[in-house]
Amino acid sequence: MTRWIKQPDNYSCGPCAIINACKWLGIKSTLDDVQHFAFICNSTYDVGTLEPDFDRALRVIVGSYTKIRHEKSPRADRLFKHLNESEDNAAIVMCYYHNGDAHYYFITGVPGSKNVFRCVNRETKETVSYVKSKDVTTDLRTGANRKNMLKSHVWFLKKKDIDDDDE
Repeated sequence: MTRWIKQPDNYSCGPCAIINACKWLGIKSTLDDVQHFAFICNSTYDVGTLEPDFDRALRVIVGSYTKIRHEKSPRADRLFKHLNESEDNAAIVMCYYHNGDAHYYFITGVPGSKNVFRCVNRETKETVSYVKSKDVTTDLRTGANRKNMLKSHVWFLKKKDIDDDDE
């Protein structure tokens, strides 16, 4: 059973999402790696992790083990489709904005229902939570309005087969 991690502070959700992606891929990673990954992501206490830095770090750290597709503000049905197509070979990293602050979390699956996502480090007291699809849909939309042009970001991850070429 995977021992997922929850961020230890207010700004390391991006590095923790990458650590959880590593754990999902079977790459040894622990909470002790947070500071190292925060350095790779250029994470700071004041700003956290900016999306371009996260994207670069994710590709550097796990890109040789997984195919990565990045989309801005996809619809929730795209998340379900991705997770259901590949069962244990697909996961998602989500970044959404609330009150101008970004939060990254990891989605490992849809446990037997189109109404719930299994999420890691999604701003709850629990490390793993089962989140209703309507709440994930709200995360996808949060920040995207006329006053605030911040868009949610989603990284669709799919484990590479041994025979896959680097793309």
